[in-house]
Amino acid sequence: MPMTRFARRDCLLLMAGAACAGRVAHPQQPAFADGSVKHLAASPDAAPAPPVSDPPRGPEEFSIETPRPEKNLDVSAADFGLDPESEDNYDALVRALQHCRQVRASRLTMPRGVYFFGSDHPAIALSGLSDFTLDGQDTELVWRKPPGPRYGGMFAVFDCQRVHLKDFILDWDWSVDPLASLVEVLAVHRDGHFIDVKFVEHERFPNRDTLVRVLEAVDPETLTVGAEGKRDIYVDWNLPVPPGQTTLEWLSDNTARLHAFDAARRNNFRQNAAVGDLFRARHYSYAPAAITLRRSRHVTLSGVRIYACPGMGIVGRDRPQYVHIRGCQVVRRPEARRMISCTADHVNFGDTLGYLLIEDCDLGWGGDDCINVHNGCAPAERMDEYTVAARLFDHTYRVGDLVEFRRRDLSPLDFSSRVRSLRNIQTAAGARTAVAFTDELPDFVPRELVLYNREMQSGNVIIRNCYLHENRARGVLVEAPDYRIENCRFFRIQMAALLFNSGYTETQWNEGQEATNVVIRGNTFEDCNKARMGEKGPQVFMTVYLGRTDTPERKTDYPVFRDILFDGNTFIDCPSSSFFLSSASNVILQNNVFEDANSRKLNPPERAMMYISYASGIHILNNRWVRSPYVPSPGAFVDTSNTRDIRWEGNTITGG
Repeated sequence: MPMTRFARRDCLLLMAGAACAGRVAHPQQPAFADGSVKHLAASPDAAPAPPVSDPPRGPEEFSIETPRPEKNLDVSAADFGLDPESEDNYDALVRALQHCRQVRASRLTMPRGVYFFGSDHPAIALSGLSDFTLDGQDTELVWRKPPGPRYGGMFAVFDCQRVHLKDFILDWDWSVDPLASLVEVLAVHRDGHFIDVKFVEHERFPNRDTLVRVLEAVDPETLTVGAEGKRDIYVDWNLPVPPGQTTLEWLSDNTARLHAFDAARRNNFRQNAAVGDLFRARHYSYAPAAITLRRSRHVTLSGVRIYACPGMGIVGRDRPQYVHIRGCQVVRRPEARRMISCTADHVNFGDTLGYLLIEDCDLGWGGDDCINVHNGCAPAERMDEYTVAARLFDHTYRVGDLVEFRRRDLSPLDFSSRVRSLRNIQTAAGARTAVAFTDELPDFVPRELVLYNREMQSGNVIIRNCYLHENRARGVLVEAPDYRIENCRFFRIQMAALLFNSGYTETQWNEGQEATNVVIRGNTFEDCNKARMGEKGPQVFMTVYLGRTDTPERKTDYPVFRDILFDGNTFIDCPSSSFFLSSASNVILQNNVFEDANSRKLNPPERAMMYISYASGIHILNNRWVRSPYVPSPGAFVDTSNTRDIRWEGNTITGG
């Protein structure tokens, strides 16, 4: 088939799916520098292009086993003291679950009602259960009071097999402790020393000991996070506060002064806040989750509704496998116009053994990504012939795990070894883990490297028929292989609707290995990334971060993202670009439609455009832009200094 070929690079060239055979430099030239851009224009008379003969297929269908008890033995939690009149039903539900394990019950029911729980307990544990159902019968469980020092989340499922959690509501008592608030800026100190805000939903804010972690810009018309031309303001998020001081000072029952104690925060206040601006004040961020799954297999959640929790919604850690989340919600309570549901990710799975099916779910209004499923990576430095000092972040390594060694640009070194021992150490760079291996490290392993724990295979993910909407951050993070997202609606996601991501930092998170064999089909993306985060503010962002998250020019030529199909998706009202692809190979964009009939507050020239850099083997076929005065040059921009083998055919402009 005919190909549009661009200038070849001096460094190693990577064809679709090819492995990197040698050292690949870290490019420092920003993408799309002057003089290196070619515009590929859509045309009204473009002839249809033949399809790619063997496109990626994504993961095969798989099934999650449901409980199959040897005998039917039902237990009622009411028999153990579960009582709507009780101020704290924690002990009663714990006793009921312990009894179920002892007698090998098949089902625990909770009579329909509203039950309250204190917030100074560990999570309610489903531990060591097999072939068991927790049936809420549409009951409601509400956690009250600010979290105490022992608060460990709401439910924890660990060391279980074939368990089903169904039909109950998890909520938080906002009358005592709101998780987030709508605030209006009343004043900004001219040098950024403080901001005065009004809590507009309250005559008197109930929790006088609350903090504001972050102010998230709110669209004044929709009251959703993500306002064009505005940025979030970090107030009390892992930032230094002088001894005896506080970032929040109450001025009245519902007004407060937020103080900035360092130059960076003062600049943020001064540059990003103005009188009359609206923000969502998030009071919590990463407290323990509503439901956490650990070391469990064949877990089903159905009909579970999480209306509020001070951390993530549903979390998987420590090697769970085969999880089905069906017909669940993580949303704000329907009859209450709260500003947030969960205060972090709605669904977050990391360090798993894969096979996650999410379907017919409603995820929205959270404080971070809707769905984040990832493998981990870890930057490391050689210590001796067998040992490295690694920053594992929150990823779990065990003795015997098979670990692959990579260069800092994420290209392979063709060397793996198993973990012999682990110990915590302190280095000049901070806390690290000394990981000793069974094999001597070859001379070609550099001093600075990256580790991939290959025991963790968080892939085989299917997400379908879901509604993801009106949250902070991204819609779905694709950071593992064998992924399929189909027939979903993405609406008013603050940042990119889809983020293909891989990389590491020395101080923040380390997420993502290689995203391969991915299919994105039949989805709708509407009004996403109003914050225009990421290069060119795309709806779909494919990028790496190498050492820091704020240096997007640090790309790699190695195709971290490859064998990916985008087919038959619709993009509506893009605030900026549609795609930004980099560090990619064998990516197919076909039969997608772009509709941008509405003017925006800002109409940048890159609206609905595609951008491609540090890539090869990209097929852009039979896509259609509906003619719009706000999209002056429908098509794609390619960085010719670092990209080759682009097939551009059949891309049309219709209407008007």
